[in-house]
Amino acid sequence: MAAVAMVETTEIRLTRLESDVEHVRSDVIDLKADVRELRTDFGELRKDFGELRSEFGELEPSLHSFASSCARTCADAQSSSALGR
Repeated sequence: MAAVAMVETTEIRLTRLESDVEHVRSDVIDLKADVRELRTDFGELRKDFGELRSEFGELEPSLHSFASSCARTCADAQSSSALGR
C-alpha cells in the first residue's frame, strides 16, 4: 500500500513539475518578446536623441549671440543709469 501511495505522490509531483516547466517556458517566450520590443524602442530613442542633439547644436550659435546681445543691453543700461541718463 505504501508503494502505491509513493507512486501516486511521485506522479502528482511529476505532473506539477511538468506544468511548472510549461509556465516557465511561456514566461521566457514573453520575456524574449519584451526584450525585442525594448531593443526597438531604445534604438528609436537613440535616433531621436541624436536628432535633438543636432538641432540643439544648430541653435547654440544663435543662443550665444542672443546672450551676448542681452549682456550688452544690460551693460549699456547700467552705464546710462550710472551716468544719470
